[in-house]
Amino acid sequence: MFVHAKKPAGKTSGQRPCEVMWKGAPMADTAKDRLIDKIKKLLAVTSEAGATEAEAVAAALAAQRLMVAHDISERELWAEVPEVIEEISVGSVRMDWKKSLLSVVARSYRCSCYLSGGGKTFQGIFVGRSSDASAAKLVFESLANLGQKLSKKAGEARKQQAAQAQANLYVHESLKEDYVKRWLNQEAAKARTSFLAGFVSGVASVLDKQTRELLVLVPSEVADYMDNMNLTSHKQRKKSYSCDAYEQGRLEGAAAVASGRVEDGQNPCLVA
Repeated sequence: MFVHAKKPAGKTSGQRPCEVMWKGAPMADTAKDRLIDKIKKLLAVTSEAGATEAEAVAAALAAQRLMVAHDISERELWAEVPEVIEEISVGSVRMDWKKSLLSVVARSYRCSCYLSGGGKTFQGIFVGRSSDASAAKLVFESLANLGQKLSKKAGEARKQQAAQAQANLYVHESLKEDYVKRWLNQEAAKARTSFLAGFVSGVASVLDKQTRELLVLVPSEVADYMDNMNLTSHKQRKKSYSCDAYEQGRLEGAAAVASGRVEDGQNPCLVA
């Protein structure tokens, strides 16, 4: 279930500061504090002008891995919290799988999310502290790009399989060419849709596990911000999927996050 704005309150393009939190005293120079500082520096890469998208996503994933490996809790990491609550748009998310991915990434990066607009103009919005929302956007965009790329391969593979089986279709010769073409395209589209649904499920299985291990919670100020918005519920439609394509997508999604494999549109980036 998602929430979306009844009446979008102005355009949301980029970032909009809303609330400034307090800043605490500097940390003591201990081994754990140095590790926390390192994690914060990795998260800060997401907002540095000189970082590429792949570098920023890699930094965000690396920070989460360090937190899991060294048992650094969210409470310890954000003891100072010199943050601003921001709304960051990720653009159109009218496809159901993108809406699901938006929710999965949001809860893994201490954010909330909502949909603005309607129909073909649904915009996905992350709401959270500045570094959290920036990291969530970069991870979302990278995973969405990777999912789309892999789903096209899955669709093409299914189309080739279906083409080999089309000889068994009993259709009048005068209609066969157009019928087979439409059928092959429908099979490819179903495979892509099924793959993407599975891909999001696979991503969620890994990110949600890390979220539970880290006891990640949405900050109270973010929850309060969302409570003050004019939002209504939005339920997704139930769909049927191809089991093979769904399972393939699930495995690819889990592997992409577990291995730290992300892309900047052209080049893959592996996070150790």
